[in-house]
Amino acid sequence: MNLNHPAIRKTPALFLGALSLFAMQIRAEPLKVFILAGQSNMLGQGNVSPAGTKGTLEYTVANEPATYGFVGTGAGNWVVRSDVRIKNEGAAAAGLSVGFGSSATTIGPEVGFGHRMGDLYENRILIVKASWGGKDLAVDFRPPSSGGTTGFYYTAVLNAVNDAIANLPAYVPGYDPADGYEIAGFGWHQGWNDRVDAGKSAQYQVNMANFIRDMRTALGVPGLPFVIATSAMDGNGPETYSQVELAQRAMTNPYLTNPNPPDLYPDFVGSVSVVDCRSTYDGMKFWFPVEESPIDQGFHWNRNAKTYLNIGLAMADAMSSLAPGRCPSRLRAEGAPGGINLTWQNGLDTPSSVRILRNSVEIAAAAPASPAAFLDTTALPGIHDYEFIFTMPGDPCDPLSVAFDGGIANLAAFRSPGGIGLTWENTMPYSGIELRRNGTLLEASLPGSSTSYTDASPPASGLVTYSVVPTTGTASRTTTQINLAGPPTGNALVYEPFDYVIGGLNLRSGDSEVGLDGAWNANSLTPVTAGSLSFGALPVGGGKLSAFSAAQNRFGGSRPIRASALAENGFLNDGATVWFSFLAGLEEGTNRTNTRLAVALAAGPFGTGNADFFITGGTGVGVSISAGIPRAASFPAGSGSPVTASNNSPQSQVGQHGLIVGKITWGATAGAADTIQLYAPGTDLALPATPISTLSTTVDQSTFDTLTFRRGDKPILDEIRFGASYDDVIGAGNTPPTISAIVDQTIPSGGSTSALAFTVGGGESGPLTLSASSSNNTLVPGGNISLGGSGANRTVTVTPVSGFSGSSTITITADNGTATATQSFILTVTENFLSWATANSVSGGANDDSNGNGVKNLIEYALADGAAHGLLDGDTLTFTKRSAPFGADLTYAIEISSDLGTGDEWTVAETGVTQDAASISITFTPGSPQRRFARLKVLQNP
Repeated sequence: MNLNHPAIRKTPALFLGALSLFAMQIRAEPLKVFILAGQSNMLGQGNVSPAGTKGTLEYTVANEPATYGFVGTGAGNWVVRSDVRIKNEGAAAAGLSVGFGSSATTIGPEVGFGHRMGDLYENRILIVKASWGGKDLAVDFRPPSSGGTTGFYYTAVLNAVNDAIANLPAYVPGYDPADGYEIAGFGWHQGWNDRVDAGKSAQYQVNMANFIRDMRTALGVPGLPFVIATSAMDGNGPETYSQVELAQRAMTNPYLTNPNPPDLYPDFVGSVSVVDCRSTYDGMKFWFPVEESPIDQGFHWNRNAKTYLNIGLAMADAMSSLAPGRCPSRLRAEGAPGGINLTWQNGLDTPSSVRILRNSVEIAAAAPASPAAFLDTTALPGIHDYEFIFTMPGDPCDPLSVAFDGGIANLAAFRSPGGIGLTWENTMPYSGIELRRNGTLLEASLPGSSTSYTDASPPASGLVTYSVVPTTGTASRTTTQINLAGPPTGNALVYEPFDYVIGGLNLRSGDSEVGLDGAWNANSLTPVTAGSLSFGALPVGGGKLSAFSAAQNRFGGSRPIRASALAENGFLNDGATVWFSFLAGLEEGTNRTNTRLAVALAAGPFGTGNADFFITGGTGVGVSISAGIPRAASFPAGSGSPVTASNNSPQSQVGQHGLIVGKITWGATAGAADTIQLYAPGTDLALPATPISTLSTTVDQSTFDTLTFRRGDKPILDEIRFGASYDDVIGAGNTPPTISAIVDQTIPSGGSTSALAFTVGGGESGPLTLSASSSNNTLVPGGNISLGGSGANRTVTVTPVSGFSGSSTITITADNGTATATQSFILTVTENFLSWATANSVSGGANDDSNGNGVKNLIEYALADGAAHGLLDGDTLTFTKRSAPFGADLTYAIEISSDLGTGDEWTVAETGVTQDAASISITFTPGSPQRRFARLKVLQNP
């Protein structure tokens, strides 16, 4: 027995009570048993379907097959692992597949975990899943060492394991008791029910440590590998770790909860691992917003199947580092100063050497396998597939493989005082870097170590594409786009304070091209995150006001911008009308219920206090957003709260992205009422017929000289604009074009559509370019789509490939240079004899017998490859036939005769319809001649 192995091998007959260690039996390859326990998120809430909904399993495997195709290809085609068995609570043991979540239509972490562990180990695996929804650690899973009553579900976990071990021959077909088993690891994903209770949260760290130790004792495995996936399922940023998450992470890092901790968990070092689900793991994300998920249900990870796959994969990877098998594992590739560094983890048996192939070409015949690292110094930038073949003592091990993309990553574009700033990450050493703007070369060879660049002469407006690529190798070009608003129209002013990366930089009045006026106070610099909010075709770019805690601000959360340019342009005169707009949104995963945001024109200084809104300085007017609902507002001097109007459109709540447009009409004379109206346009950027909120107030706007915004609870802000008209503030000339609807089409194989008419219009700030694409290029290649017409009246004609059937989504795209629009329709090509023959590799014509079975090709097609027979039920005779829409492809008829004669003695009794029918029938009239002969006649129509 290898005493360094972290798990103990046992024979099943002695798994009783506390699972004592008596009568251990040494075997070469024991069955590995892994336990997955927790509450509803370990049980599994990831939706499997429908395929068209983001975040479902069917959607994920269809859109990311290279990453998640190991699960299968969709409904009815899920991989079933014969080497990985799973025993779920209340269900029979089976091969691991989809459908072992909380129901047959959901998955949990078991899918990713089981596939990854099954690939790691050569011998078979049994997963014992012991999870129940709505259970806490403080009471339900309470370990004995925490005192009080031991939790019912703590014992239930042990019972589930006990049952599995006692029934291994039944649960794992082919299991030989002589081989034994080993309890190889414990996975834990639980914590929500403790998180929502302050008292239970406070106990969690002690209870978690006791749970690990007590489980190890009860299972008889002192160093049992234990992996915790943290309870981060609300998606807030890293600054908002809950007390439960900190307690979970403290199992491997007690400094998180105690700046001077004692040596609390020496027995956990090297045998406990924590997957921080609020962060990423090997590039895998765990939280996906509602927009990328099946439903809004944060406590269940928005029921996103990709989340549960990633949690399982990460837990398995962490487990493999704690419980290595005999063979090498965990091959990794990353850029290093000298090239591409490849590392792996040796198992219990150390290889004597390793043969290394890059892109199927040998680069090392027998490299040392210890230490477990190899530096590839000759690889050029590009995508490289590595294969490691180890020379092992004893039985060979499967090769390991890993892919590495040596291209440039994370290219971002943002506005800067000197032009357009670009930043990127280099994944490996480069000789040089080429940079292009809209395909035109800007720099032929920047230094290979460069990670930033400023385009000092960018276009004035429009969608700008930047790309970078290493000057050597085969790496793909990395691109990013920034949509630049054009010069202000009419009297418009565009305030873009968030598009500048702030690093001790003061912006002054010289930055008039973006509408800034006046100097910034160094204590109120605005942090910027690269990347804008976006909404419809509104031109945006650069950065945005980040969502961050007040503790990171020096002035309690307010942001003043000098706005004297408004008065200089006449926007504050009595009787004047000024429009404004801005984009508002929430950080991913933020609950809008507690969200507050205020944007106000005011007499400054303004908003330096800590009340909900603004409390010092003069009056202001603008917008107050509370619980995600925008309202027109007036901010009285000296008050901590605004005076707000009602909102007659609750559906206008600000979510991840929202556009707010306001219209202020100043009273014609001093003291006359001023009116503020708010609108919530849709993504088409059209002005709604009625405002969502209207407020009448009286202020002295002549004193206004600041634009101030204040936020709380994680809203984000971008693109503040002022102008004399609605078009000014939504970016006139950038409205997207429109395409009229095209109805779905059905045609027979071998045919083509007519010239389908549609219209285009609106938003043409430049020449309109039309293009078309097909979702099924086998059936309809792009070159088989013909666009015609001119001006507003256009046509599309689609000619599928002859001999094929199926469906394809045809998408028409209109691009005016600054905005795009799309319209799609589904083309269904029905099967006929020709497409059937092509799909089934049938040679010859309709009257030939290609397979020599005595049945002509046409009959085999018409009868759906079935036998040519009828069924008599009482007085009704039924012939089965192909069930498919044929158009004019075939005609079916039942002919009858009173004798087995020829020629005219056969008469047509019933003609089959050509629509989707699986049979054709005739009912004989009672009392008719006793003897009737019937036959099915099939004609191929011209």
